[in-house]
Amino acid sequence: MFKNGYSQVDTISDKDKYTSINKYFTKKFTIFPLVFFTIGTILLFSNKTRLFGYYLVSVSSIVFYFSNYYKLPTDSQIDLWLFNKIEKINLISLDQFSFTENDLIRKSIKIKGPIWWEIKRKSLSFEKNGFYCREGKKEDFIDCGEKVNDRILRFSHYNVHIFHFTEHFLLCYSCTLDFLTGNTYNVQTDEYYYKDIVSASHITESTYYPDINNPIESKIFNRVEEFKLTTSGGSNVKILLKAKELEESFNGRVKIDDIEDKIKAIRGVLRLKKA
Repeated sequence: MFKNGYSQVDTISDKDKYTSINKYFTKKFTIFPLVFFTIGTILLFSNKTRLFGYYLVSVSSIVFYFSNYYKLPTDSQIDLWLFNKIEKINLISLDQFSFTENDLIRKSIKIKGPIWWEIKRKSLSFEKNGFYCREGKKEDFIDCGEKVNDRILRFSHYNVHIFHFTEHFLLCYSCTLDFLTGNTYNVQTDEYYYKDIVSASHITESTYYPDINNPIESKIFNRVEEFKLTTSGGSNVKILLKAKELEESFNGRVKIDDIEDKIKAIRGVLRLKKA
């Protein structure tokens, strides 16, 4: 059991898990069973149609349940599966470098950010720019040090970045996670000398991105929060954390997972190694 209450152990098969995850993100409320349920209820008031009405109510109730609620995971279950998947990515990420777990000087740090604009739009789809977003129920959580009660947005695609710390290098593993299938792609690995890293920052800025409603066009988005690791050579690792337009578009908030604590931990290692 981890500090955040999640467990690494899953008792459900991967096939059933990703079937449930797909249903969680793509489920559309089925109205037809309710229509037949209403018709059946009306028929119950007539002696001649009561039996047919009874069957119509029963069948429509069963269809409504299976189409809308059967095997539909909860918000916390989705959070657990996402956490466990990122933990698995963490375990395999070190294999991409010429280091082993014994070479690490501290626990690796994992930072994720939602995909908003990188996924291509699918034709005849209700997806916005190729990803699914679902707003959970209202719950208490900490946002930038402040306790709030709001809907947490969950996404079907994430950018995942894992930082490993060795004696002389900071290793960065990056990938895109398709949470609907569990597949990862766009994998990138980088090694940085600690002395070459200039800063590790949590910034809020205005920047150009493809328009969420028209990916072909670009527009400026305000209040975009990013994590940015910059080197003396000008290269950087930039991770989208959240954006106000994204939150307003989907009527919720993106929960940042202890980002300030993670940045402090990275800075602590940098100060130690650059001293």
